[in-house]
Amino acid sequence: MKQKLLYIILFLFSSVSYSQEQGNFNIQSVNTELNDGVLILDANINLNLPDRAIDAIYSGINLSFYIDIEMNRYRRFWFNESIATLRQEYDLSYNEITERFTIINLNSNEVSTFATLDSALNFLGRISRLPILDASLIDQSTNHFIELRIGMLIDSDSRFDRIINILRRNESIESDWFEWQVN
Repeated sequence: MKQKLLYIILFLFSSVSYSQEQGNFNIQSVNTELNDGVLILDANINLNLPDRAIDAIYSGINLSFYIDIEMNRYRRFWFNESIATLRQEYDLSYNEITERFTIINLNSNEVSTFATLDSALNFLGRISRLPILDASLIDQSTNHFIELRIGMLIDSDSRFDRIINILRRNESIESDWFEWQVN
């Protein structure tokens, strides 16, 4: 308990620069294709975790990731119309005994394990063959666009950790929306 309190105090008053601590998520490439009447998504995302998130996962605190996907129809003289939204959620944890990282897809309960944090982050950053929309929802006579973003939250199990997270006000990270037109 004393060691955890010491880590939290050091965590709060660390002199690490904000830019180093902040981390970033960059969506590098996105591709969609129509396959058997379903729009399929492939994407590559670069996930650079902030130092506090790396410290948190090695301390036994889970990281929650989400991928938001929105399909919209352009409207010339009005707000764009939302056609569909999808959220994929993942939980990343570290097991100190096995020294393995586990990712659980919370939408499908699929579990994957990895020997290193980098390999787990590479897995999360590679979206492959994700079905996102039934093609019957796409009106071919209008223009549509899709937006994609990824974000992360540091989960806190104890009330004390939640208070610390509120004081830090900075326990989540999110990419900018990446937008592309659907042909």
